Formats: sequence, structure tokens, C-alpha cells
Amino acid sequence: MKQVLLSGIFLFVTELLSAQIPNLVFPDTGFVQGLFARYLSIGNDFTRLSEIHTEPAYSVSSVLKNPFSGKVKAPLKGPFLMELQGQILLLDSSLYSFRLRSSDGAIVWIDGKKVLLNDGCHGLTETEAELPLNEGAHAIRIWYFSSNPVLHNNLELNWKRFDEPDFYAIPPGIFRVEKSKIRASRTSAFPRKSTNAFSKGKSLIAKSGCLACHREREALTGPAFLAVSQRYRNRKNSAAVLNSKIVNGSSGSWGFNRMPPQRQIKQQNLDQMVQWILSLK
Repeated sequence: MKQVLLSGIFLFVTELLSAQIPNLVFPDTGFVQGLFARYLSIGNDFTRLSEIHTEPAYSVSSVLKNPFSGKVKAPLKGPFLMELQGQILLLDSSLYSFRLRSSDGAIVWIDGKKVLLNDGCHGLTETEAELPLNEGAHAIRIWYFSSNPVLHNNLELNWKRFDEPDFYAIPPGIFRVEKSKIRASRTSAFPRKSTNAFSKGKSLIAKSGCLACHREREALTGPAFLAVSQRYRNRKNSAAVLNSKIVNGSSGSWGFNRMPPQRQIKQQNLDQMVQWILSLK
């Protein structure tokens, strides 16, 4: 009974203080309350966050003052990827337990460490993890995607200290983001229209029959796409070189097998396919 009473008092005090944090901490310190959100439209074939091997070209950004209210409302139509970045400001050191609930996939990093992994296309599922954290500011980053925003649009991040019995919502007042990050996004960081190369290019490769001889990270008759990227991506005119090899065919670069010409591929599609290959790391 005593533990429950103390936990209730702590929760009340934490929520009271977190409501005041924006007024006490953020003015004139280069921060605003909330997390920095960036969005990107993705293809219908996107199924896992682990498929992302390069920095996405986000198209829309905003600041969410209450980022884990449950339902995610993206400023885009159709399937989307969302990234949240900022800091979480802790009032004391403790062993914290975090619970991530999402539909579809989500990943949470704290101080650069992957803490919670709930990837894939699925209904509302959850995962938990413990992490000792000291008093002060800690970097937090979240990736979340929805393959069907009508049915799958839930993202919740709850926590508790080691001496508390139940999980509860992280008070939104303890999230903050640098003003400079927001200003940079409004000037030059993100294009207005996303190329979405990692999704479109990969999809086009699958539809063009390339997977009969290649895999993303495994050599078959031809080399793995990752190996091609490693050989060509830092060369001058790398995209043009790969374009030519695909359209005209090639032999001798990866052994004795010859790749036949692929002149049936439209140039626009070819550009996106090559862009995806060169993005692999």
C-alpha cells in the first residue's frame, strides 16, 4: 500500500513539473518543447524499417508537442514513414522501463542505442526494455511507419521507474528539440517532393526480373547489389556507368558470366533503380 501511495505521489509530481518545464527550461536556451517530426510517403510494398539503408529524403516536417498521444496523423496521404528526433529531459537518475506499442513497425533509439524494436507490418503489438539513465538530457529518436494509415496508425511510448508498479504515458513536457534543427529544415534540408528511391527503386528492380540473377546482399549468377554499390558509388559518373552497363549488358566485371542487355527498361525507371542500388551501404 505504501509503495502504491509513493508511486502515485511521484506520478503527480512528475506530471506537475513536466507541465512547467517548457516555461522554466526552454526559453532563451535554444530549445522548444516537443519532438521534431519528419515524414515521407512510402510505397505499398514497404514492409520493414530494416529495409532502409540510407538517410530518407523527407518531404514534410513539423514539431509535435505531444508525440505519443496514440493515433498518428501524418500530413501525407497513403502509407508513410515518420521520424521523431529530440531530447528527453530527466529530473533524476533511475532505472527506467520503456514500453513501445505500435501498428505497424517502430524503432526507438536513446543516446544512439537501439532500445526498442517492434518492426514489420502488424496490428497493435508491444515490446519492453529497461535502461539506466542519469539525470539530464538524453537524445531520443523514433522511426515509425504505417502501411495502411486507416487501420494502422497507433504509436505509444510509455515508461515507469523501477520502483513504480505500472506503465504510464511519458509527460510531453519533458521532450525538447533544438530551434536550430527546426530552422534548418525550413531552409534547405528537405525537398518538397520526395524521390523515395529506397522504396520505388527496389520495387522496380523486383518487377524487372533482376532478382533472377541478383540479390540485395547475396551473390547469385550476378553480384549482390550491395557489392555493386560498394564498387561504384564513390566513382565519378557512377550512375551513368551503371545505366550503360544495364542497358547495353556487360561481361568480365564480375567473372565470366555475361549480363544481357536490358533495353526494355524505361529511362525514368532505370534512374530510380540505379539510385537505389547506389544508396546501399
